[in-house]
Amino acid sequence: MAAAVAMMTPKDLYDYEAKMTEMLEIPDSVRAVIAGMEALPVAPVYVRRAPAAGVGRAQAKTTVVSAADAEASWRRSTIHAIKNAARKKDDPDYEKIIAIVNKIVDKTLVEKTADVVGILGTRDEEFRVRIVNFIFDRGVCTPFYSKLLASLIKGLCAAIPAVEEDIAVFCSIDTFNVMFGGETIPYPKSTDEAYDDKVCAWHKHREVRRGFGVFALELFSQGIVSEDMIADSIKTAIEDLEETVCNEDPAVKVMTTERADQIVNFMTEVVKVVGNHVVKVQIEKILTIPKATAKCLGMRSRFRLEDLLKGKVK
Repeated sequence: MAAAVAMMTPKDLYDYEAKMTEMLEIPDSVRAVIAGMEALPVAPVYVRRAPAAGVGRAQAKTTVVSAADAEASWRRSTIHAIKNAARKKDDPDYEKIIAIVNKIVDKTLVEKTADVVGILGTRDEEFRVRIVNFIFDRGVCTPFYSKLLASLIKGLCAAIPAVEEDIAVFCSIDTFNVMFGGETIPYPKSTDEAYDDKVCAWHKHREVRRGFGVFALELFSQGIVSEDMIADSIKTAIEDLEETVCNEDPAVKVMTTERADQIVNFMTEVVKVVGNHVVKVQIEKILTIPKATAKCLGMRSRFRLEDLLKGKVK
């Protein structure tokens, strides 16, 4: 018997003890209470945080808003209102349009565009903005479909003129500033414990920025986005590049070098669409900066700028 007990696992001992122990009978009054209970999910607990110190209520101001500003403000307010729900598949029509966009090819472009127009014709403005947001986001995240999705948007603009105003809010200099003005994710060190995850985050961040440039320029080439938006984006990118390459702070050298490389990627897409005459003078100016000063302009970026100057685009 002792040998058998010695061979038992802790779980076996627990089960054996539970079987051999005499249990007390549960009173009928307790059974009645348990039987009357309902099985409900536990509600999540939200911790309420105190507002940050020093943050006061802004004083109300009376401003005069023009009709154009009011129209743009309406769209921005709508975008903010649907931001959290933009990717939720909680609407049959939304799911239908997702399926249509996923199946679009060159041969079915006209037919599928008509299907999307038909659905949008039965819905309100907020739903239309939500769909335009989805298509624009898809175009940014999948730059290899940029031409096809830009053609889809062009077809929607022809059938529903308000779509062109919607896309002008998404594809704007403000979006460009948000896209390229935020924090840049550098390539991680190989010794980093979370190396794999950080490489994925770095690649995704880099491709989204490149995708925005590709899709914005494709929309411009098809006459959907204004020339002013592209010109402002190029000007901002050039100024940012000049400032970035001359950054002498060693603590952020890796990040600024990555940032400079991503701006050069954007300029490469610009040259593919509009030619190098738009940025030729600015590139020459950047390349004349001594290497000792332009410490954050990596050799890869420098070689690509030299190729752009010569009109060589890959």
